[in-house]
Amino acid sequence: HLGQRLCDFDRQAEHDYFLQWLLETLKVEKVDALIVAGDVFDVHNPPNYARKQYYNFLRKAIGYCNNIIITGGNHDSPRNLDAPKELLEYLRVHVVGGCPEELKEEVIEIKDEDDKVIGVVAAVPFLQERDIRKAVAGESYEERVERTQKGIFNHYHSLAEHIAAEYDLSKLPAIAVGHLFAAGSITSDSEKDIHIGNQGKV
Repeated sequence: HLGQRLCDFDRQAEHDYFLQWLLETLKVEKVDALIVAGDVFDVHNPPNYARKQYYNFLRKAIGYCNNIIITGGNHDSPRNLDAPKELLEYLRVHVVGGCPEELKEEVIEIKDEDDKVIGVVAAVPFLQERDIRKAVAGESYEERVERTQKGIFNHYHSLAEHIAAEYDLSKLPAIAVGHLFAAGSITSDSEKDIHIGNQGKV
């Protein structure tokens, strides 16, 4: 949520402290992959200082981590996140800001320093309604909820089938990423609904 404000105060200093802590953690723990599951920014058009924080962090993080995977959340602009993705891939930073046309683009391999695949990630961004269902004239609220939930299920199921067919999961760990509303949880006042009335719950 870079760029977020609390009433009349920006949270830039707090985010700077957090990002510095995260860099230190990457360095000390020698992690194989950093995975960010959405809401990099707080708004679709974040302030310039927030963009600078993001790119400065990535510039430093690639020195400590071979694999960085970032997916878009419901607060992010898929277009803004995806804009530099081709350039960032050369630095082993994989960005999936919005639902791509090809499902396989959501499958990211985690590699070690010798370029050996040591894991695989289903990097699913926040799924917008247009990504997972077609509007049906005259549908009831209950039908809309059911189709949305089924669309999310089908998306993950298709990814799971694809990964199982392409990789030996008895030897490789697989991680599924999601930016979703979990049934039984309670949202804070600052959080926007994920789909209308949180109907896309899991």
